[in-house]
Amino acid sequence: MKYIPIDLSKPPADAELSIYFMRSYDFSGDAIAALCDGSWSHTGLMVQDLAGKCIVYEAILADNAIDKRDAIPRFQSFLADDPRNRLCILPLPRALLGYADAEIDLVVHYAEACVGDVTYATGALLGLAFAQRLGINLPDSPSKQVCSEFVARVLGGGDHEAAAPIVCDLRDDRHNAYCLVTPDSVFRRACAVMSGVGDFTNPAITRRTPF
Repeated sequence: MKYIPIDLSKPPADAELSIYFMRSYDFSGDAIAALCDGSWSHTGLMVQDLAGKCIVYEAILADNAIDKRDAIPRFQSFLADDPRNRLCILPLPRALLGYADAEIDLVVHYAEACVGDVTYATGALLGLAFAQRLGINLPDSPSKQVCSEFVARVLGGGDHEAAAPIVCDLRDDRHNAYCLVTPDSVFRRACAVMSGVGDFTNPAITRRTPF
């Protein structure tokens, strides 16, 4: 799958981008957090349009797909499921990252292309566990993605590992391929960029993380 051609002569919809992180305390949440050696069990992309409506795009294990849905009902339902569930929304400010409407258009078009076309890479969860603990990298495919890989691809170079990032490169010096990023590595990398520790276009310029 490649980017959908975009007609930039048309005024793109104004929008703001955020990454959100979830920790659920059901079986799948506990399993993913354990496999990825992390605190978070899920991550996704949120897009807010000019009218203030928020849409989320996320790779969902239970649905075996990339889903698109309204953000507020999704978050409310998640928090109501279990009082222990946690949610963190991390905005990606334009002023800091330097992206414009054209980049948002690319992000949204890639996300839309994934909906109904990309399945959840259940086997990649085991691959992440191997990579985390043994340094063994398993083959990956853009047509099958876990939640963190989807977020890294949609904000990064899409299907092209070597492409310049659209908004932000969420890989780091250890998780240096899209298929290797985890919810926690995305969280640390994004926080590093927001705090000025890392260069948002160069994952090599990031303080080494322990996981």
